[in-house]
Amino acid sequence: MNNTVKRLTTGAMLVALSALLSMLVIYRLPYGGSVTAFSMLPVCVFAYKYGLKWGLLGGLAFSLTRILLGSLGGAAFASMDLLDLTLMLFLDYIAAYTFLGLAAVTRGKLKSERSGLVWGIVIACAARLLAHSLSGYILFRQYAEWFFSQEGFTFGAWVLDNLGGQGLMIFYSVFYNAMFLVPETLITVAAGAILMSALGKRILAD
Repeated sequence: MNNTVKRLTTGAMLVALSALLSMLVIYRLPYGGSVTAFSMLPVCVFAYKYGLKWGLLGGLAFSLTRILLGSLGGAAFASMDLLDLTLMLFLDYIAAYTFLGLAAVTRGKLKSERSGLVWGIVIACAARLLAHSLSGYILFRQYAEWFFSQEGFTFGAWVLDNLGGQGLMIFYSVFYNAMFLVPETLITVAAGAILMSALGKRILAD
């Protein structure tokens, strides 16, 4: 089996595994976003093993599977116009999940492969957070004040007292998306570190 076929086959299996794990939801936020059971890890491992180009292709394939599996359902999406829906599709899916390929950028740059994968995952997830936050700011910034004024949200009162205007809108988008992506990142980092410690040499072997 030549290298290209091997990488395509491995990528297809790992993207399929990520798609399967994405359906195992630990918790889901009411207005979009969820924490899953390690769904980013297979794509990040694929990227780290085969490099940036292949990693970005794997992330793109994963984004398309998320779309095809029905991630765009719901009344909120049905009420969006075509331009907003297209923008959300690009930022929240195509860009956000393709960025998982950035896990490759730390390969060979740190003392251990475990640290390399861990920091690669962190970089990839930071880029994903940027994509989601940009989408949230453009499409949903008008809900910032309402979000932080919810009853019982003590921290929200502090935010409204100290932020306003564009600052409030930006903070809202980053904060909301971090609510699911930070736990998801921590779960993926922990699993990646354990996996690399146990099977690192086998995973990275050609």
